[in-house]
Amino acid sequence: MTSKVMMAAMMTFMLVFFNTYEGIRAADLELRNVARVPGANRWQLFFRVTLPNASPWIIAGLRIAIPQSLVAAVVAEFIASTHGLGYRMMETTSSLDTPGTMAGIVILMVLVVLLNTVLDRGENHFLRWRPKESDQNK
Repeated sequence: MTSKVMMAAMMTFMLVFFNTYEGIRAADLELRNVARVPGANRWQLFFRVTLPNASPWIIAGLRIAIPQSLVAAVVAEFIASTHGLGYRMMETTSSLDTPGTMAGIVILMVLVVLLNTVLDRGENHFLRWRPKESDQNK
Protein backbone atom coordinates (compact mmCIF):
# COMPACT_ATOMS: atom_id res chain seq x y z
CA MET A 1 0.00 0.00 0.00
CA THR A 2 2.81 2.40 0.85
CA SER A 3 4.45 2.01 -2.55
CA LYS A 4 1.17 2.78 -4.34
CA VAL A 5 0.58 5.89 -2.26
CA MET A 6 4.16 7.07 -2.78
CA MET A 7 3.94 6.57 -6.54
CA ALA A 8 0.69 8.53 -6.71
CA ALA A 9 2.17 11.27 -4.53
CA MET A 10 5.32 11.54 -6.63
CA MET A 11 3.34 11.79 -9.86
CA THR A 12 1.03 14.49 -8.57
CA PHE A 13 3.13 16.54 -6.15
CA MET A 14 4.75 18.70 -8.81
CA LEU A 15 1.44 19.38 -10.55
CA VAL A 16 -0.12 20.78 -7.39
CA PHE A 17 3.09 22.40 -6.14
CA PHE A 18 3.76 24.46 -9.26
CA ASN A 19 0.13 25.54 -9.59
CA THR A 20 0.15 26.60 -5.94
CA TYR A 21 3.46 28.41 -6.39
CA GLU A 22 2.18 30.33 -9.41
CA GLY A 23 -1.06 31.14 -7.60
CA ILE A 24 0.85 32.59 -4.66
CA ARG A 25 3.11 34.57 -6.99
CA ALA A 26 0.07 35.91 -8.83
CA ALA A 27 -1.50 37.29 -5.66
CA ASP A 28 -2.62 40.87 -6.24
CA LEU A 29 -0.09 43.30 -4.79
CA GLU A 30 -2.75 45.99 -4.37
CA LEU A 31 -4.84 43.71 -2.16
CA ARG A 32 -1.79 42.94 -0.05
CA ASN A 33 -1.05 46.65 0.32
CA VAL A 34 -4.66 47.39 1.27
CA ALA A 35 -4.49 44.67 3.94
CA ARG A 36 -1.26 46.17 5.31
CA VAL A 37 -2.90 49.56 5.93
CA PRO A 38 -4.89 48.45 9.01
CA GLY A 39 -1.81 46.59 10.25
CA ALA A 40 -2.14 43.02 8.96
CA ASN A 41 0.89 40.94 9.84
CA ARG A 42 2.63 38.43 7.60
CA TRP A 43 0.43 35.45 8.57
CA GLN A 44 -2.77 37.43 8.24
CA LEU A 45 -1.69 38.53 4.76
CA PHE A 46 -1.02 34.93 3.82
CA PHE A 47 -4.25 33.44 5.18
CA ARG A 48 -6.60 36.30 4.33
CA VAL A 49 -5.22 37.60 1.03
CA THR A 50 -2.65 35.34 -0.60
CA LEU A 51 -4.22 31.93 0.04
CA PRO A 52 -7.74 32.92 -1.08
CA ASN A 53 -6.20 34.55 -4.15
CA ALA A 54 -4.24 31.36 -4.92
CA SER A 55 -7.13 28.97 -4.28
CA PRO A 56 -8.32 28.86 -7.92
CA TRP A 57 -4.80 27.88 -8.93
CA ILE A 58 -4.63 25.22 -6.22
CA ILE A 59 -7.98 23.75 -7.27
CA ALA A 60 -6.88 23.73 -10.91
CA GLY A 61 -3.80 21.76 -9.87
CA LEU A 62 -5.95 19.31 -7.92
CA ARG A 63 -8.28 18.94 -10.90
CA ILE A 64 -5.31 17.81 -13.01
CA ALA A 65 -3.76 15.72 -10.21
CA ILE A 66 -6.81 13.58 -9.36
CA PRO A 67 -6.84 11.51 -12.56
CA GLN A 68 -3.04 11.37 -12.56
CA SER A 69 -2.96 9.97 -9.03
CA LEU A 70 -5.46 7.27 -9.90
CA VAL A 71 -3.45 6.31 -12.97
CA ALA A 72 -0.29 6.18 -10.84
CA ALA A 73 -1.98 3.95 -8.26
CA VAL A 74 -3.27 1.58 -10.96
CA VAL A 75 0.15 1.44 -12.64
CA ALA A 76 1.74 0.69 -9.27
CA GLU A 77 -0.73 -2.17 -8.88
CA PHE A 78 0.20 -3.37 -12.37
CA ILE A 79 3.85 -3.52 -11.37
CA ALA A 80 3.88 -4.84 -7.83
CA SER A 81 0.64 -5.99 -6.29
CA THR A 82 -1.37 -9.12 -5.68
CA HIS A 83 -4.71 -7.39 -5.24
CA GLY A 84 -6.48 -4.19 -6.21
CA LEU A 85 -8.12 -2.79 -9.31
CA GLY A 86 -4.89 -2.50 -11.29
CA TYR A 87 -3.96 -6.08 -10.49
CA ARG A 88 -7.42 -7.28 -11.56
CA MET A 89 -7.22 -5.29 -14.79
CA MET A 90 -3.80 -6.75 -15.55
CA GLU A 91 -5.09 -10.24 -14.75
CA THR A 92 -8.14 -9.87 -17.01
CA THR A 93 -6.01 -8.39 -19.80
CA SER A 94 -3.52 -11.25 -19.69
CA SER A 95 -6.34 -13.80 -19.85
CA LEU A 96 -7.93 -11.93 -22.79
CA ASP A 97 -11.03 -11.09 -20.77
CA THR A 98 -12.03 -7.88 -22.56
CA PRO A 99 -15.27 -7.29 -20.61
CA GLY A 100 -13.35 -7.59 -17.33
CA THR A 101 -10.75 -5.09 -18.49
CA MET A 102 -13.43 -2.69 -19.71
CA ALA A 103 -15.23 -3.03 -16.37
CA GLY A 104 -12.05 -1.91 -14.63
CA ILE A 105 -11.74 1.06 -16.95
CA VAL A 106 -15.39 2.01 -16.35
CA ILE A 107 -14.84 1.78 -12.59
CA LEU A 108 -11.87 4.12 -12.91
CA MET A 109 -13.90 6.56 -15.00
CA VAL A 110 -16.75 6.57 -12.49
CA LEU A 111 -14.28 7.11 -9.66
CA VAL A 112 -12.71 10.09 -11.45
CA VAL A 113 -16.14 11.60 -12.13
CA LEU A 114 -17.12 11.18 -8.47
CA LEU A 115 -13.87 12.73 -7.24
CA ASN A 116 -14.30 15.64 -9.67
CA THR A 117 -17.84 16.14 -8.37
CA VAL A 118 -16.50 16.30 -4.82
CA LEU A 119 -13.85 18.77 -6.00
CA ASP A 120 -16.54 20.88 -7.72
CA ARG A 121 -18.51 21.08 -4.50
CA GLY A 122 -15.38 21.99 -2.58
CA GLU A 123 -14.55 24.63 -5.16
CA ASN A 124 -18.04 26.13 -4.87
CA HIS A 125 -17.63 26.24 -1.10
CA PHE A 126 -14.09 27.63 -0.95
CA LEU A 127 -14.54 30.08 -3.82
CA ARG A 128 -17.94 31.40 -2.86
CA TRP A 129 -16.34 34.85 -2.48
CA ARG A 130 -15.87 35.11 -6.24
CA PRO A 131 -18.49 37.06 -8.16
CA LYS A 132 -20.73 34.98 -10.38
CA GLU A 133 -20.26 35.22 -14.11
CA SER A 134 -22.86 37.40 -15.74
CA ASP A 135 -24.56 36.51 -19.00
CA GLN A 136 -22.68 39.37 -20.67
CA ASN A 137 -19.30 37.67 -20.12
CA LYS A 138 -20.37 34.39 -21.72
